[in-house]
Amino acid sequence: MGRPHREPARRPHPTGTSVIRLRILAFAGIAIVGLLLGAMPRAGSGAEPSPRATAPTAHADSIFARRNWKGAAEAYRAIVKEDPQHAFAWFRLGISLQTMGDYEGAIESYKKAEAIRHNPLAMFNLAGAHAHENQDNLAFDWLTRAADAGFRWHQAYLEDPNLARLRSDPRFISIETRIKGNASPCTQRPEARQLDFWLGEWVCRTPEGVLAGKNIIVATDRDCVILERWADAQGGSGMSFNLYNVTTGKWQQTWMSGDGQVAEFTGEYQDGAMRYVGYREGPKGERIPGRLTLTPSGRDTVRQVGEDSPDGGATWNVVYEFIYTRK
Repeated sequence: MGRPHREPARRPHPTGTSVIRLRILAFAGIAIVGLLLGAMPRAGSGAEPSPRATAPTAHADSIFARRNWKGAAEAYRAIVKEDPQHAFAWFRLGISLQTMGDYEGAIESYKKAEAIRHNPLAMFNLAGAHAHENQDNLAFDWLTRAADAGFRWHQAYLEDPNLARLRSDPRFISIETRIKGNASPCTQRPEARQLDFWLGEWVCRTPEGVLAGKNIIVATDRDCVILERWADAQGGSGMSFNLYNVTTGKWQQTWMSGDGQVAEFTGEYQDGAMRYVGYREGPKGERIPGRLTLTPSGRDTVRQVGEDSPDGGATWNVVYEFIYTRK
């Protein structure tokens, strides 16, 4: 958000998570949330599997991939016999047994996996298995634990046929709300929505009406990051990434321009405006104190002011002022 220094150039969005992949294994009317490609860490007393476990695991995984459930169950059962702390093998043993209709065996296997790694997918599958066995209270207990542990696959929650009978229960709706919050945590946190007034496509002019540039502001990465793409009237460009940092309780922005300029800011929404304070890099790499203020006026107008301080923050000079008009 800290616009270029040389001209009335101006400029605000995105990032990652876990390598867990989600899959619905539809077989005999059963939907199971599965882990692929080692999404659940393999554990042997909390460490990586021993070399002697590698070949059997690869063999079991290949059988599992072919959906040979009986063969997979036998292979994973052999692995956990040798390594009782192998959470991944317990989990896939549970999937194999459940797909074959052995819900009692699946429940025991999922419990073993969950006790070792506390993985929300194991909790979710436990809930589905208990629901299939008409053990509704246990199903809701595991669904609650899964939501508490961060389960975020909302569509799987809605479409799992084992849970279909529970959907009219008020507890199902309550847990759904929590899962949706896990899927998009920033949509549930009011502070993370304080910069939403900036979202949109804008034409930016000086207070005198001179065209300064155009700005496109979007929300990305599960709506947690506000991304700015600035293009000034002289052909310059830049972008900024804006995020409400849940650890610090502050907003932060990193601005990068097409000519190599960088600026860093932190701030808060106070008195009707987003107020950033930080620095931009000078031509010799020096850090020049800067302030950036974004003030909404209704839905379709925003005022942005960028300031520099030549004396470490004792006094401030306006570098640019833009009036945004929504396109």
